[in-house]
Amino acid sequence: MQTDDQFSLPFAINRRRFLIAGAGATAAVVAGCSNGDGQPTTDPTDTATTETTMADSVPADTTIAAQPLSAAAAALLAPGSPGLMDEATYQARVDEFLAFATTVDHSSNPSGINAHLGLAHRDPDYEWNIDGVTLESLAAVFAQIDAWEDTRDFRFMDLHWMLALGQGDTPMTTLSPEVIAAIDERMIANRYRYNDPLPADRLDNLWFWSENHLIINLAIEYLAGQRYPDETFAVTGLTGAEHLERSKPGIIEWITERADLGFFEWHSNVYMLKNVTPLLMLAELADDPEIVTAAAMGLDLALVDMAAHNHSGGYTAPRGRTYKKDKMSSLDEDTFGTAKFVFDDTTEQYPSTSDTGVTYFASAKRYRPPQVVVEIATDEAPSVVRERHGVYFDGSSPLEDNPVAPYGKDFSDPANLSFWWSLGALGMWPLAEVGVATMDEFRLWETSQFAEINLLAQLNDYDPAKIRVWE
Repeated sequence: MQTDDQFSLPFAINRRRFLIAGAGATAAVVAGCSNGDGQPTTDPTDTATTETTMADSVPADTTIAAQPLSAAAAALLAPGSPGLMDEATYQARVDEFLAFATTVDHSSNPSGINAHLGLAHRDPDYEWNIDGVTLESLAAVFAQIDAWEDTRDFRFMDLHWMLALGQGDTPMTTLSPEVIAAIDERMIANRYRYNDPLPADRLDNLWFWSENHLIINLAIEYLAGQRYPDETFAVTGLTGAEHLERSKPGIIEWITERADLGFFEWHSNVYMLKNVTPLLMLAELADDPEIVTAAAMGLDLALVDMAAHNHSGGYTAPRGRTYKKDKMSSLDEDTFGTAKFVFDDTTEQYPSTSDTGVTYFASAKRYRPPQVVVEIATDEAPSVVRERHGVYFDGSSPLEDNPVAPYGKDFSDPANLSFWWSLGALGMWPLAEVGVATMDEFRLWETSQFAEINLLAQLNDYDPAKIRVWE
């Protein structure tokens, strides 16, 4: 499936085939999806090509070719279907987490607000301080967004869920019109890409280029375009429908890259959660069945990666990208709550009442993890995991003109810059010219995220020829 000059994932395959394509040796287990009792529903040795519509993993004797997708909700098998996590177990874990998460007011924390909204949707008798969610209580969130600060894309994911959960038909599921309007305003005013027009009097401090930020920004742009198809977005002048159209190919490409090239922020106990949350958000909130199914495929693969390295809720693997706050104890890992919710192999309590991963799972209606992923995580037998992460290029190789880039990702093409920078290649000499040109054009030197890079460039007079040699 993988070639030297391109990566290509046929999206006419179903979720089971996607796991086979992307999970390496683990797929030998995943190939035989099991039901809630751990019994295989398909032959693990079956490798025949599936020429059907995109659908969930299904029992071998089920015909799906004559069942065209009619709505996003039908893109995945219904919760409780064979091969998926036991639904009674899933719902019990939702009840457990929401009972814990809603012990805190959370009027200023969008993720916590979503926990309260989620419980209010489940329990008509539940009451909480929904009137405490105001423009004032959310002032810090809105200020971060308005200033175009880093990680505001994380906040937008929570706000998309607030829109989905906070416009219900009961008092406890209906946020104030002022709050809804403030969210709408910011969705339309946001700058979603580093190469979108940049006003002369503003800087954008968001780090757009890491693996997780790429999919998050694509996802929030897509859902904003879906929500406001006829509105003109302030930064680009494009309509919402045009934003939706331009973000869809990037979402598909990102998921395809994970199948072919693995996770660039490999086994990260911080950023794997930031892959899980945008994919789950798309699977739940997107209206396009193709996006729903693709997101479910990517989410399956993220959970397989966690499951293959799971021990008592801990992400027990060497990793790229983590922090002291996450690696002193498994309880501090950002992925711990999601692992506890899905795998349930630890007696430790949830560390956070505002865990975004578990909060999103608690309101999920469409997506359920494959049962086999749970079995991989909890299997006590020794195992071997074969995997790949990233793209190899020898950055210490001698300078040359027009170096050949792996996978056809031409170093000189600005369209490929995000791909290479997501691999951490900011300091790789083949990218010096396109990197400097991009930093000049969009005034990245002046942003807080590029402060140290700016110092290094100053040493070489911002000259790409000197920077190539220096690097």
